[in-house]
Amino acid sequence: MVGRVLYGVPDREKDDFGTETLNEKRYTVADLAPVAKRKFIYEYDFGDSWEHEVLVEQVLPPDADFKHPVCLAGANASPPEDCGGIPGYYDRAGGAG
Repeated sequence: MVGRVLYGVPDREKDDFGTETLNEKRYTVADLAPVAKRKFIYEYDFGDSWEHEVLVEQVLPPDADFKHPVCLAGANASPPEDCGGIPGYYDRAGGAG
């Protein structure tokens, strides 16, 4: 979600709240956050609803030799795949929290 605009796989014209979902295949990160300091929410695994706030720290000029994104830094381990969202993660972690 960027602002109040949703990007994803549209399965109908509008969702239950009257919000249109724009086809994610038609947009790039550069379209969503073209300048530094822009933030957006990225939801991974729709069923488990892992939400990530993405902050664009710097925008570099295009490089024809650069073929794929690279994660330069990160913190903490990721949860197991398809663990059932936050409740399932806590169950697997022995009731932490």
